[in-house]
Amino acid sequence: MKNVLNKIISIVEKEKYTFNEPTVEGGTMGVAIFYYFCHQYFNDDQYLYKAEEMVEKSINLISAISEQDEFVPKYTGDSLSNVIASFGKGLLFIENKFNYDYDFSSYYDVISETLQVLVVEDMKRKDYDFFSGALSSAYFFLNKLYYSNGEDEVSFRNLERIYESSKKASVHLSENEIYWVSPSYMDQVYLGLSHGSAMMINFWSKLYKLSVINSENKEEKIWLNKAVNFIFERKRDYVDGYFPHKAFTTEITGKTQLSMCYGDLGVLYSLFNANQILENTTYQKDIDEMIYTTSLRDQEPLFTYDTGILYGASGIGYIFEYFSGEKKQNIYEKTINYWNNQILTYRTSDNDFVYGFKDDKNESAKYSFAWGISGMGIRLMQSQSSHLPSINELLLIGI
Repeated sequence: MKNVLNKIISIVEKEKYTFNEPTVEGGTMGVAIFYYFCHQYFNDDQYLYKAEEMVEKSINLISAISEQDEFVPKYTGDSLSNVIASFGKGLLFIENKFNYDYDFSSYYDVISETLQVLVVEDMKRKDYDFFSGALSSAYFFLNKLYYSNGEDEVSFRNLERIYESSKKASVHLSENEIYWVSPSYMDQVYLGLSHGSAMMINFWSKLYKLSVINSENKEEKIWLNKAVNFIFERKRDYVDGYFPHKAFTTEITGKTQLSMCYGDLGVLYSLFNANQILENTTYQKDIDEMIYTTSLRDQEPLFTYDTGILYGASGIGYIFEYFSGEKKQNIYEKTINYWNNQILTYRTSDNDFVYGFKDDKNESAKYSFAWGISGMGIRLMQSQSSHLPSINELLLIGI
């Protein structure tokens, strides 16, 4: 395995200069975190110096962005709030998950102030997307509140505000169902963890977990229940695609994507956590059955695109690792090992550890944390060493 990791490190080292944004998902902050994991795994100080170099580059990039007159997105779902929040989440992770003597508090203050302004515009647009909307800022505030042990008043207040606004932005399909549209994606109605109802349910569940919402408040639980009902009403009896990608479409029942970003797995993750709050025994039986049957799905290139975190094998491993820990059962150990082993099967002779991910808009994506081999390398290191920290707070699933 160390030979594989050394090969990945050499490619990242060669390509790290192509990164030109300060995010975790696709930029220099993700590369920094990759090097911190290398330092922890190999116990070699050269990686600490490389990590700090990338943190410094991230700070310089975020400073340059702050001086621009206009933010120009690369993709439809890009936003300035996501770039700033992602940078901030990276700093929080580095400071709190590793035993280094860092203090980034002065950056957090500026980030919080900036995001408070940006989130107002997102809420006016009724955009609550993780990348393009209010949840970009929300997940920074979530992480900040978590690391303050619930005592960060600014984060708490902003999360309350985003929650109340998200309720007002919901569409009432019936007395018992609510959903949201995606303004950045032509007001389509998604179900999944990326852009859809599962994304909002996941966010709301985190608010209960951090006591932003009182779990004893029955009126608030009604809202969560309505959002969960909407997803369950879309459920199909097809084990390789329980839920359609979008609601109110003519999508033909069939196999759907298997990844963290899209498909059943992200939906089931959100439903599982929501039902820890709702405690609906009928739903729990259905959720457990769907998680189990989904755990039996095999790797297929058309449905698990690559080896990365967002669309690929690494992300699937993280979610089943979470289920295994929450259920206190070994039932998913075989599934976790299966997807860890699948990571190396995506390699082809002509792309040498790039694993086929291609993005014409962003050449560095295939080396990145969310899409590429930096994130995959972290997953491989974690599969070999139990003392390395969880990265869940940096993923779509969140802290």
